[in-house]
Amino acid sequence: MNPPDPVVAKLQALVRIPTVSTPDPADLDTAAFDALLDALRAQFPRVFADLAATRVLDHGLLLHWPGTSADRPVVLMAHLDVVPVDPSAPWQHPPVGGDGVDGAVWGRGTLDDKGSVAAICEAVERLLADGFVPAQDVWLSFGADEEVSGRCAPAAVEALRGRGVRPWFVLDEGGAVAHDAFPGVDRPLAVVGVTEKGTTNLELRTEGRGGHSSMPN
Repeated sequence: MNPPDPVVAKLQALVRIPTVSTPDPADLDTAAFDALLDALRAQFPRVFADLAATRVLDHGLLLHWPGTSADRPVVLMAHLDVVPVDPSAPWQHPPVGGDGVDGAVWGRGTLDDKGSVAAICEAVERLLADGFVPAQDVWLSFGADEEVSGRCAPAAVEALRGRGVRPWFVLDEGGAVAHDAFPGVDRPLAVVGVTEKGTTNLELRTEGRGGHSSMPN
């Protein structure tokens, strides 16, 4: 059996830091978020040595990876916080244990969204080690309060706008790998969203004979 990829242990370490976001900032365990940022710096030294890092609000991060061109900049997003743990829930594994069982990492944040943080940083770390330079600027945007209010995201947008950055492409969480989702498809299917939901208000008026909604005239 091949040994696990080193990024697995990095993800496990991140999961074991309980960065639970709270609606009231006064209730936030700031020490946990400080510990997570310290862990990221230790795990991905090239990322934090080569990319210019900016703190967004208290614990968010914006990292700039210059490319050969500033045109068509790319933003890769993820978030560092997780939702609270219900201690009465029947957990198969400790929610902040980061257990590795049968090829999977268990714990709060593995999917939402520390897995993305670890994957993005590991990819950049390895590319930097290979001397790779992206064709366009890449920005890593990691929020710290996505689960409760999302204040970091608007602040990151303003920080980019202040630098004159208009992203050409933004990649965020939201999709899934679905199993048995559609008839006739017997393989896992990656669901990719290409836009964000928005809202619109419409006022419609019509004239006619009244009737039941199930059988309108």
